[in-house]
Amino acid sequence: MNSCTQEVDSVTVELGRDGETVKARARYVVGCDGGRSATRGMMGVSFDGTTSSTRWLVVDVANDPLGIPTARLAPTPNARTLRSRSHTAIRRFEFMIHADESDEQAEDPEFLTQMLARMVPHPDRVDVIRRRIYTHHSRIAGAFRSGRLLLAGDAAHLMPVWQGQGYNSGIRDAANLGWKLAAVVSGRPATGCWTPTTRSGASMPGR
Repeated sequence: MNSCTQEVDSVTVELGRDGETVKARARYVVGCDGGRSATRGMMGVSFDGTTSSTRWLVVDVANDPLGIPTARLAPTPNARTLRSRSHTAIRRFEFMIHADESDEQAEDPEFLTQMLARMVPHPDRVDVIRRRIYTHHSRIAGAFRSGRLLLAGDAAHLMPVWQGQGYNSGIRDAANLGWKLAAVVSGRPATGCWTPTTRSGASMPGR
């Protein structure tokens, strides 16, 4: 979203890039555009919280080499690892990067092989889907609504990626906000303010 203009009963947004833009008009705009949310920036609200000093190498592997549908946290004096498996048999490994290990070192294929060797019998045979270095954030927007602009998901709140709770809370936001917006635009009364579902019981903005 490049820009937005709020009116009495609608919001007009401009979308696009590379000189090609299009305008769209809606009753409400819900920004689900991630931790670097442009919507939140246009609302002018803060994103308060903390950033962890630790970094993690997160690796997704196809065709689970362990074959055990569990999640396991394995802390040791010299390394911390988390391994979990999705319903699609994709195995995720998370390795803490030590302070004396640079991002460049952690991105080296040999480094990854060494980390995986602690977990799987043949680390050179795994099918790596993706790998990424994460720094965990715990942040929450100073406000979730400004007029007809609203925030949900990571745009509203960030948390460490452990066990996919950020993803799960985004789904709860969508489920909670969706029916309330539907009630408002169809003319049914609703009162209160929108609060993303980091906790249950949020209410919907009035028209």
